[in-house]
Amino acid sequence: MGNISDIENDLHSIEDRVASHIEHLERARNEITETMNKAQEKFGKDQSGQNTVMSMYQALNALSSVDGILYTLKSDIQNYIGNLKK
Repeated sequence: MGNISDIENDLHSIEDRVASHIEHLERARNEITETMNKAQEKFGKDQSGQNTVMSMYQALNALSSVDGILYTLKSDIQNYIGNLKK
């Protein structure tokens, strides 16, 4: 049974790291959104400003995708841990 306990501990460690990454992504999304809004206000009529805002928007979409994947991974790990305890 020690092996199952070791696996469970490893999974909890991974789950903690995933949760940390999710928190970092949230902070990054907030920072990008704030900067994107400022850039839109200051340079929104300028073509390069519009390009910058669009790049930030694409980055936000990518971060949202990664966030969803990490959340799914975290949920799957939690379910697996629950199944190990049965």
